[in-house]
Amino acid sequence: MATETLSLELTARVADRFLQVSYALANDSHQTIVAYDGAAGVGGGEYPDLTGKCYVSYAGSGRARILRIRPPAHPTMDTTHTFVPAVSVVDPGEIRHVKFRLAVPVKERSEFSPEFSGATYQEQTVNECELGIGYFWKTQATVLKALGHPNVWQVVKGASLTETHEISAMTRVTFELLVRADSEFIRF
Repeated sequence: MATETLSLELTARVADRFLQVSYALANDSHQTIVAYDGAAGVGGGEYPDLTGKCYVSYAGSGRARILRIRPPAHPTMDTTHTFVPAVSVVDPGEIRHVKFRLAVPVKERSEFSPEFSGATYQEQTVNECELGIGYFWKTQATVLKALGHPNVWQVVKGASLTETHEISAMTRVTFELLVRADSEFIRF
């Protein structure tokens, strides 16, 4: 197994009623990684709009988490189907640069608690943003299918949830977050 030498640099700012996020994921290991951040974010303009396409959670203490991950198993029910997002491939020595934006106020979003007509929200000012990106080490058994855009893949055969890792980074930025206030919402 490769020595885990990955780094993530994150910047964010609010401009034109959007939270603009920019990051660089560097793979300084000797093994290729497959990151769950392949859907958009690398084309479609300066900052492609990923509103509604990222998981967002309020982490308390004025911090929001934006997650580009494969969701974990449901915490209270048997999971028969989980959405597996598109992935990118980051080879050894490569740095993946990505930009995207989310409409402000940013709205909490979870795989387990879809928005519905009875969902309620409270506006909360946050001063810190954390970005988490899920990844796994590519092996000879990994099978990926090209999805038609450069470095955007579907996982046909990949790592199990227990073999999936997360790298994260934080930055200071102030924006409004719509925090789900209804009891049905499950954060992760």
